[in-house]
Amino acid sequence: MKKDNQTSKKSTIILAVILILALAVLVGLVVVILTPRECTHFSCDKTEFAPTCDEKGYTLYECKKCDYKFEADFVAPLGHEFTDEIIAPTCEGEGYTLHTCATCGDEYKDDFVAPVGHDEIVSVIAPECNTRGYSLHECVAEGCDYYYITDYTNPLGHDRESTVIAPTCDTEGYTLYECKICSYSYKSNYVKPTGHKYTKTYVRPNIEQTGYTIYKCETCGSEHIGDYVFYSDIFSGAEGTGEGELAWGVDLSKHSKEVDFEALKRAGVDFVILRVGYNTAKDSYFEEYYAKAKAAGLDVGVYFFTLAENATDAKSDAARVANWLKGKKLEYPVFYDIENYDGASYYPSTFSEEKIMEIAHTFMTEMVERGYYPGLYTNNNLLYNIYNSEKTLRLYDVWFARYPGSEPDEATIKEYSAQYSIWQYMGSVESFAGGAVGGFCDLNYAFKNYPEIMKKHGFNGY
Repeated sequence: MKKDNQTSKKSTIILAVILILALAVLVGLVVVILTPRECTHFSCDKTEFAPTCDEKGYTLYECKKCDYKFEADFVAPLGHEFTDEIIAPTCEGEGYTLHTCATCGDEYKDDFVAPVGHDEIVSVIAPECNTRGYSLHECVAEGCDYYYITDYTNPLGHDRESTVIAPTCDTEGYTLYECKICSYSYKSNYVKPTGHKYTKTYVRPNIEQTGYTIYKCETCGSEHIGDYVFYSDIFSGAEGTGEGELAWGVDLSKHSKEVDFEALKRAGVDFVILRVGYNTAKDSYFEEYYAKAKAAGLDVGVYFFTLAENATDAKSDAARVANWLKGKKLEYPVFYDIENYDGASYYPSTFSEEKIMEIAHTFMTEMVERGYYPGLYTNNNLLYNIYNSEKTLRLYDVWFARYPGSEPDEATIKEYSAQYSIWQYMGSVESFAGGAVGGFCDLNYAFKNYPEIMKKHGFNGY
């Protein structure tokens, strides 16, 4: 039993020795395998570097397997090829020769020359009104901007003179202060414009033209036109307001004899229509009637009894009437009285419509041109049988004579006030207003506000 144990122990030792030897051999093999071999540099890349002006050229060899590299095949530097440029000295800078390599651009300077200094001139700048005077020192060498200033003197100050500019109609006045030496100026002491002082010239409308006012300034002569008035604004035909009577009046001639106008005023009479003339003669009472009516505060109109047979006669009538009315003011129209007259065998009721319309229209337009407001006096027979009544009532103011035989009723008055301008409703009245009229007069209602029309539009002396 003891022999067997010894044999077993011996076998174990032998096995251990074998294992150790095997491990040593294995470690040796690993070391051999892992240990690098030394590189022989048989395979290298080549890079050639050309020589420059001041550096040599060479070839760089680099091993493809390791980091080994080296330089060889050296070539000598090429050397610089310099060009020379002479730089002239300036006022403050040195002159020199500049050498520049044409190959690499390297440069250097030599042969230095001292600066030449400034070529200085002096300009004396005189003082002005609000700027100082001084001496300006400048270098005149080309390309040099060197300068400096000395010897300052004080500004002179403005030598002012004043001019008063008077105001005009539409521009301010002021005092202008100007320097005699320089262009400096300013204004002060402003005065408001004086405003225009206009005179007015009224151009009256007629059938062919619009009326207007010419405003001309007496001071500056400027003028403009304004206040346009259309013929239709004034002459709206015979049609009244349609609201009944606006005023009550009488018409008078030399047949009325002595008249107390103050008594008429007290009796409620608002207006009188005076006969200014008959054919070629002025009514012998006209001037007296006009003066007394005005003195009594009555509004006045006139009528002219015509014997015209054509347009030429009507023009003469207009000229004659306008001459008699010079210097007078009328609040009522100038009526043209065309009617039958036994004493002179004058019968316009035998005229053709064209003829009587021409006579009436000629007088009307002539009077408008002369600054008077005309109307037509007529009766029922002439208006509706001889005249073109529609045209007449549309063109002219109509003083319509038609007597109902008694005091008219309010309905008739209102009806007539829509058709006619004035209605003569009663004729040949004697001892009117308690004897205020010594002879005869006729009674009338007015359906238009004639005083307002005359004054507003400047007719009949207004």
